[in-house]
Amino acid sequence: MGVRDDTLALVRQGLTPQEIAERMGVSIKTTIPYIDQLIGERRLRRSDVFFGVPPSKRAQVQWYADGAYADVYEDLRAIERSLHQRIRQALEQKFGAGELGWWRAIPEDVRVKVQERRERDSSPECDAYAYTDLLDLSDILRKRWSDIAAEVLPKESLANRTAVVDDLRRLNDLRKKVMHPVRYSSPTEEDFSFLNSLKPRLLRD
Repeated sequence: MGVRDDTLALVRQGLTPQEIAERMGVSIKTTIPYIDQLIGERRLRRSDVFFGVPPSKRAQVQWYADGAYADVYEDLRAIERSLHQRIRQALEQKFGAGELGWWRAIPEDVRVKVQERRERDSSPECDAYAYTDLLDLSDILRKRWSDIAAEVLPKESLANRTAVVDDLRRLNDLRKKVMHPVRYSSPTEEDFSFLNSLKPRLLRD
């Protein structure tokens, strides 16, 4: 293995840049560019560096914090966009196009809610379905589970509807932390671990 491969392995063991430098017998000014190169090559994420070290040592990697929270945002965005698209596609496939097809298959309370959101938007650019949030998507999935779940979720998640719904509600709580940082506490290591474990349960290849 090369120096960067060694650096990558040590980061994944939860060592700080200073500890990696000491382990490899180099200066921290040498180690940090290696870490940054690994991030640039997408072999490593800033969140791996920041959340990978113990909380007591996190101040030593504080400059990766903003990037770590950006990673969390990107993961949330990927999950929400994927669910939004797949649920609509599954509904259209099952119930047909148009207002009397897939749109009517959405629970009435959700339809009313998203239409009201669209009406309150001074410059709407999309149809009402675009105004669904994670909780709305969870409600659609829960109530139309037998119709669309197999087309939306990985096979491993189909056995437990309750677990999927609970995960989506927890994911929505995490989304609030990311989108409203003044109102809520910052995402934690536990939140990051939850998100990493959730991606393969919600995102299909």
